[in-house]
Amino acid sequence: MRSRHYIKLNAEVRMPGDILVVDTEAKIERHENGNQTQTFRLGCAIYLRWRSDRQTWEEQEYMLRTLDDWFSLLDSLTAPKRKLTIFAHNSSYDFTILKMDTYLSSREYVMDTHVIDTVFLVNAHKSIEGSLSSITFADTMNFYKMSLEKLGEIFSEHKMEKPDFDTVSDYQLMTYCMQDTRVLAVVIKEHMAFLKKHDLGNFKLTIAGQAFGAYRHRFMKEKILVHTFDDILAMEMESYRGGRCECFALGAFDEVYKLDINSMYPFIMRNNQFPKELIGSRQVGIESLEAIKEHIKNGISVLGDCEFELYSPAIACKREKLLFPIGKIRQTLTSPEIQYLFEHPDIGEIKRIHGIATYSQANLFREYVDYFYNIRQHAPNKAQEQMAKLFLNALYGKFGQRSFAKYKEVSDPILSEIINEAMDEIGTNSIDWMDHESKRYMRFGNKLCEINESVDVLAYDSCPIIASTVTAYSRNYLFNLMRMAKLDNVLYCDTDSLFVTKDGFSNLQPMISQTELGKLKLEEIGKCEIFGAKNYVFNDSIKLKGVKKDAIKLAENTYRQSQFMTKNMRYRNGTPDGIVEVKQIVKHISTDYDKGIVHKDGAISPLVFDDFGGIK
Repeated sequence: MRSRHYIKLNAEVRMPGDILVVDTEAKIERHENGNQTQTFRLGCAIYLRWRSDRQTWEEQEYMLRTLDDWFSLLDSLTAPKRKLTIFAHNSSYDFTILKMDTYLSSREYVMDTHVIDTVFLVNAHKSIEGSLSSITFADTMNFYKMSLEKLGEIFSEHKMEKPDFDTVSDYQLMTYCMQDTRVLAVVIKEHMAFLKKHDLGNFKLTIAGQAFGAYRHRFMKEKILVHTFDDILAMEMESYRGGRCECFALGAFDEVYKLDINSMYPFIMRNNQFPKELIGSRQVGIESLEAIKEHIKNGISVLGDCEFELYSPAIACKREKLLFPIGKIRQTLTSPEIQYLFEHPDIGEIKRIHGIATYSQANLFREYVDYFYNIRQHAPNKAQEQMAKLFLNALYGKFGQRSFAKYKEVSDPILSEIINEAMDEIGTNSIDWMDHESKRYMRFGNKLCEINESVDVLAYDSCPIIASTVTAYSRNYLFNLMRMAKLDNVLYCDTDSLFVTKDGFSNLQPMISQTELGKLKLEEIGKCEIFGAKNYVFNDSIKLKGVKKDAIKLAENTYRQSQFMTKNMRYRNGTPDGIVEVKQIVKHISTDYDKGIVHKDGAISPLVFDDFGGIK
């Protein structure tokens, strides 16, 4: 339960000392319709045990020819007071292939954490000889969202050439699998060495958690208050809007300049003030606009429930998707957005503010950004450069993190029998159950768990006003660059990138630099055909949201590709543990663009909002 508190400094440095790195290869059963059923064929594991007396890792490699080999290995590595951390790359797949639900339930482990969405993190514990033993199964993709091949290149431990999985012998495949496992072991060791070298606090299981831990350990010089006023938190969360992704013209263009902002979010975080403590809130009216200007002038951050009119598409408005309209709008604005409208009356005008929350503010992140940007610029190798880049980009989102659901094993035998029978009847391992209240139950192996959403929507240390202020400053900055280029010269944007014409590029010359923080880096020049948001072709490189690079084009805007069933899908479909299904799906790409008004010549003008909420 969240309580009013200041975010605590971290003084500890704790690292896992027992790590098991694992990789698996599958036996593939191919079906006539192109679908596949994949099950365990073989695997490899490397056990890493930290020897503090020698300040080095002790390593032992294991070849897994059967699942019994895997279960026996886990049994041998679990002991009283031991915390075993398991890593795989794309853990959702290996967790299933290795039948971890079956293992954990058969060994009487109690589920503590089960997060299988944007990150993968499963933690369970049991009592052995009166002491706790725990297993955590995590994903290296919680840090490095890239292929293992790319990861091997960065960390100078390369994968082997991919074999033909239908014809390769088990001996050859075991050699290939072991090398993949060695790549992961090198990544883990280098990652932890980086944390120790730079004194970045406790080891965490996601890059956002790691960045936040490092910030609290050595960079947090201001006190940051977490408050519990629900109405203000609702305003803060409503104000938290993402990056701008828009088309300004559809069609084919011959000479397009693709530009990226160098480390946009770190640049914004370094050079601006951010809310650190709630001062108060009150209802205000039109007569208070001058007082709010005075607040901002005096260094007070203001969050406001605003009615405003836009003459240029500068401010993000969240409806079903993020839009940038003109017209009359009512929504919550952050201090940088309010100040932007005060300073640019040609862009828009605030008509009325119904209520505000005020905060003291400070530059919270300059030292943090300077430290990691310096490492990135002077890194001796690609691995340290990549790690510094991750720390730069991961911190701000942690302030807007939502809470995780809690898992509790069902102890009532009658309820357990009823729900298990219902699951068997409809063929699922996940069910929403309606009695006196709505609940969700999930089956892991032979254990049934009740899932309880946290009482709090936000994580314990979340301060959404900080995250929303970062993204607001970033959108303002991008729009300023668009204005510098002249809006007619901007063809497309996506968060921190711009596609502009030759004239637009010429106008942006003062902002061009391949390395300077916050400046624009020229990525590419060439032909571009724009079909929609995240849907374009640049110099024959195809970008289609949701379409894989190896997808087969069936017709215009229609593709066939393989889809691995996600862990959640497997639970819902009742797929037995140990089986991964790969289905052939057809993706239809819509060419309808609904974030603006598309004209016959392909030009796009903003949507027009009226009456403070609707689309005219």
